Amino acid sequence: MTALNGLVQASSNPYAPTNKWDNRRFDFTNGVYALLASHLNLNKDRVTPLAAIGAQIMETDFSDSAETASKINTVVEKDTKGKIKELFSPEAFSQDSVFVLLHTLYVNASWIWGDVEKSHFKFSDLNKKGKYVKSLALSGTSLQFTQNNGVTLVTLPTVGGCNLMLRHSSNIKDIRPIDAAEISYLRNSTPQYTQLFTAPFVSMKQSLDLRTLLGGYLPRVLRGSFNTALTDRPIKVAEYIQKVTFELSDKGVEASAATALHGVKESARMYQSGPIININSPFSFALTRSLGEKDYLLFQGQVVDHDVLLRD
Repeated sequence: MTALNGLVQASSNPYAPTNKWDNRRFDFTNGVYALLASHLNLNKDRVTPLAAIGAQIMETDFSDSAETASKINTVVEKDTKGKIKELFSPEAFSQDSVFVLLHTLYVNASWIWGDVEKSHFKFSDLNKKGKYVKSLALSGTSLQFTQNNGVTLVTLPTVGGCNLMLRHSSNIKDIRPIDAAEISYLRNSTPQYTQLFTAPFVSMKQSLDLRTLLGGYLPRVLRGSFNTALTDRPIKVAEYIQKVTFELSDKGVEASAATALHGVKESARMYQSGPIININSPFSFALTRSLGEKDYLLFQGQVVDHDVLLRD
């Protein structure tokens, strides 16, 4: 984590236009924060592991729940450029709260070609119901892609070293996330000429309860109580939440995420918490960033219905 943060911070400067007509942009924010209860009488030994991963340490009076929520939400809104305004409600905390570990991520990356052509096409959802939606269109462009057994994998490069990877299958039952092997294969593939590439504009927002969503896949320590140097009493995870936004358009990709882990004393109440490539039906996506010799996965998801597509 420490090494990754170093690579990210060293390559997160905004994109510098090559000339006065270059309107492309690249903004990247990666924030790590640790809000710790002020009554813990923090010392260096307790916070060193958190500081080692680049976390900004903040002492917080969790008994003032509204103020704590406001502090977190202000950081999230600033880091995500206003895309995520509220991660915690004013009632989320109590005097039993011990810590909140917060991670923010924001990417706004233009296509390497600059703005591309806009169009409309018919997109068929999981029920094979088609609607005309806004789309981007690339004609006569070289892209990294592969087509095999009805599955198309394609990469759309941005300035700043990001790559949007799309996985489209003609078999609806084969809709799944893009895996590491596919990311690696696309990274090493040779660009090939495409007669036409089209994909829909996307605008999606999601709020996720990661404890419920991940269930048994969570590390054991996050499913029960555990001990830390922060307090003499065992701690439980009250909330493990995330909010995500993702937008795909003719200009590029803009995505944001805020993820938080809220820990409380064990006795605390738990809160509820060449060819023609046509992406015209459900597909998966993954946004990666090349740092050094590795590709790091930033965002991934699936588009399966019309609700997240732009029609006007």
